[in-house]
Amino acid sequence: MFKSFFKSIQEHITENIDTITCSEFRDLYVDFVKAHNEYGGGTKDLTGFSEFLVSNYLGAYFRGKGEIQILHDKPLVGRKLQHPDFQIWNNEELVGLVSVKANTAGSIKMYGQDKERLENVKQGNTPSITICFYKGNAGLKSIQKIEQTMINHKFIILEQEGTKSLKEAIDQVFR
Repeated sequence: MFKSFFKSIQEHITENIDTITCSEFRDLYVDFVKAHNEYGGGTKDLTGFSEFLVSNYLGAYFRGKGEIQILHDKPLVGRKLQHPDFQIWNNEELVGLVSVKANTAGSIKMYGQDKERLENVKQGNTPSITICFYKGNAGLKSIQKIEQTMINHKFIILEQEGTKSLKEAIDQVFR
């Protein structure tokens, strides 16, 4: 039963890889959280599900673009051992890092830790993105400060990007 549920989401993402908007992608997450809460759940953020969606999107996005591997939560050694949400490898070369946040309501400390984690393992000018599903006013100033200081990094706030295609938003970093 659950396999068919997850498979249908995976198929939907794959079939709509070029056209799904940031809002539509965010709605997949929002609708799941609402249904989860209707049926007895008790949370507004389900990190595992947001990462599932991003993992499936990245898999479809990079399909056919070389020998790409997307690794989830694998330890990566920089100045110290880190666990980025996703690492994107082409053969033996790290070509991208992705961080997933349910919302932007985090503090400067939280985003500072995320920045440190990504920069610690970046190799040269490795591109990176942070995908946020919800926009929370508290974290926007933190995001703006951090985005200005990070090299080759973009925050994609799905709620804010609206009707822009997710592919277009990601293309800005991973060409």
